[in-house]
Amino acid sequence: VTQTFVSKRTRGNIEIVDLKQQDYSESLFQSWRATFPSEHALFRLDSHRKAAETNEVNTQAFCFCLLEGQRHGFLPPALISKLQNLPYDPSAPCALVVRGLPLDHSASIPASPIVESNSRATRIQPSLCPVAETILLGMARIVG
Repeated sequence: VTQTFVSKRTRGNIEIVDLKQQDYSESLFQSWRATFPSEHALFRLDSHRKAAETNEVNTQAFCFCLLEGQRHGFLPPALISKLQNLPYDPSAPCALVVRGLPLDHSASIPASPIVESNSRATRIQPSLCPVAETILLGMARIVG
């Protein structure tokens, strides 16, 4: 069995996982576009007002991650196990950093947004990295 990632712990009890494959084929992005076309709820996600729809999008992201992660190598079974055990294993690291996940073909990842008020009624911004966000949603669902 070929190892598809390298894992190491830091002194701060953070585990860093480096995926070996970081150049993903166009078929991954074609599959993403077929699963999440422009009219999909992912593009108008509003978790404060539409909890059921948000749950459905999270479930679809989870399924996409599991299926395409296996097919394209960014979510091998050993990494799924690490993610699932993270909240329950007393010997697990405090945090898990996964590097080398698929990113959108866009020019750059935007800076983290800054919300200037505590209002929950913030305007929904279109995603600049929908593929990366989908994978993050799916992986978060695996953790629990």
